[in-house]
Amino acid sequence: MLVADLVIGEAVPDEVVRGLDDAWRGWFAASPLEKQAYLDAVRDVGFRDVEVVAEHEFDCPGMDGRLRGSLISIQVRAHK
Repeated sequence: MLVADLVIGEAVPDEVVRGLDDAWRGWFAASPLEKQAYLDAVRDVGFRDVEVVAEHEFDCPGMDGRLRGSLISIQVRAHK
């Protein structure tokens, strides 16, 4: 499989999350994982040879500036 997803790079304080718009607050309410926890979860469901093939700081137009540096876009390849 090859999947792209967002993970947490740096912790985002609760007071920042509470001040975000509904879409971002909803994303944080889903308990996003830190990078290593995400990779471990992929392994835990039976995938092997899990590797990050691309990674960069996530940024998008209109994103709350308090999130900069806290979100990482990763692309993960794994085999089952």
